[in-house]
Amino acid sequence: MDFIGDVFGRIRTALEPYLDDETMMELNQLEDRVRYDWGGTSAYITKRPDRERIREQVLDELRRGVPIPKVAGITGVSRSEIYRMLKRKKEK
Repeated sequence: MDFIGDVFGRIRTALEPYLDDETMMELNQLEDRVRYDWGGTSAYITKRPDRERIREQVLDELRRGVPIPKVAGITGVSRSEIYRMLKRKKEK
């Protein structure tokens, strides 16, 4: 499977009505650079994290009294995002 071709093809299809010839040429050059940089390697692409599971993990840690900076380190969620989660939870 040509992953790079698939991704750039999808980008071209989505943006084609908005791109002029010069920008389309720049997109083609960017594809060439990505192929040059990554060609012949095997890259691992992670799936999108399960946001609900991570949210529950954050809230569980907070319920146990873990300080927000430590929760951020444990879960990989930024402190500002944790504060937003708490604000949304409070608003409900």
